[in-house]
Amino acid sequence: MRKSLLAVAGMSVIAGGTRAAEGTFEIYTLLDDSVAHIEHSLPPSDVHTFGFNSYNVPAQDQGSRWAVVSGAEQMSRYGLQGSETFSNGFSGFFRLEGAINTASGQIANNGKSVLNNANDLSTISSASAINGQAFSRAEYVGISYPLVGSIEFGRTVAFSTEQVSEFDPLHASGLYSPIGYSGTIGGGLGITENSRLDNSIRYEDKIGDVSLGVQYKLGQTDSSEAAEVGSVLEGMVAYRAGPFSVELAGSKARNTPALSYKLFTNDVGLRVSDSDGFMLTGKYDVTSRIAISAGFEHTDQTIPSSSNNWSAQITSYYNMPIAGLVTAKAFASTWGQAPIRTVWAGVGYRLTDAFTISAGYYNVNNESNSHNDQYTIQQFGIIPSYALNEHFDVYAGLLIAHYSGAYLTQFTPIQLATGNVLYGIGVRAKISKAFPW
Repeated sequence: MRKSLLAVAGMSVIAGGTRAAEGTFEIYTLLDDSVAHIEHSLPPSDVHTFGFNSYNVPAQDQGSRWAVVSGAEQMSRYGLQGSETFSNGFSGFFRLEGAINTASGQIANNGKSVLNNANDLSTISSASAINGQAFSRAEYVGISYPLVGSIEFGRTVAFSTEQVSEFDPLHASGLYSPIGYSGTIGGGLGITENSRLDNSIRYEDKIGDVSLGVQYKLGQTDSSEAAEVGSVLEGMVAYRAGPFSVELAGSKARNTPALSYKLFTNDVGLRVSDSDGFMLTGKYDVTSRIAISAGFEHTDQTIPSSSNNWSAQITSYYNMPIAGLVTAKAFASTWGQAPIRTVWAGVGYRLTDAFTISAGYYNVNNESNSHNDQYTIQQFGIIPSYALNEHFDVYAGLLIAHYSGAYLTQFTPIQLATGNVLYGIGVRAKISKAFPW
């Protein structure tokens, strides 16, 4: 019944049978730059969303580095959004938002950072859903009505991605939180490319203190473009009342291509797999100045549902040709399942109206995988931040990581590091301008 009402509402607005009552249009940008030092790392990438890779296990002989990096506290971005409320109570809205590497001034392109290493492992890299699109973070239009909720179409943000931003004690920090850095364990529910969904429909509603939603990406299994292949179904339910919030998100993805590279071999691969995952998070405001948060996530990768000839089918990754550079194949049936379990907990303390300290502990466990990259990553991150005014703040960050597991010994005689340290100081600017229409 609710779906029928929403469909009728959509047709009513589209038909133009309403008079606009009020509307706003906003242009905004968030620029985050810092100077950071990392103990073990390849050189920074000038196209990656974040200059360093604070998640992957580095080689022991990769040197320490200083660099100006982008998005350490929050991903640098630009965007515009707008909404209009009509006289009959319906509203229309849209959002266009892209990501940039502010250290180099280039549009962020994580896929290119991986492909740049196809022939020579020369810089840090990691895949994600941010791959050089003009509006890589979001591009959608929608309608809403108080009685039936909202629906949007286009490139939508996964519920689990927004969930991480809200319940991560470090607020999805790009360098000091592993779930902020890696979409695999922070928003993609198993595959980082699914943190934002092309060709998708998203519905959500709020009934009292309960929020619920579902979104679906339409897969095109006959496409040669990796971004179009594979369907995704994700849902969420949340409860927020007073100082307490809890949210559960779950996802089923089918035939999703994920870009990756093998350390020290320069072998870039596009692996197609199914993935299932869920994330349960909670937050409690102990006082007006102290908040605690925690979360648990479980994801699984398995062989793809389709038996397509993937190596012959996929020739483009987010409009970047991959033929000759990338080995495209299905997730191997001999690998069995590839579960990853992530647990985190942390606290935020607002000492004054301007000065806050956020800290979190993260445990990423891959030990149950039935192939040869079992590992456990433990990380502790802390960010003190001071707001100069409503537009500018300065911050410092520290991340201490410890690595263990069979993965660290498979590249013998190459030795992988058992730990890493990253620290830095930065400044963030948040500027927006709203216009009535």
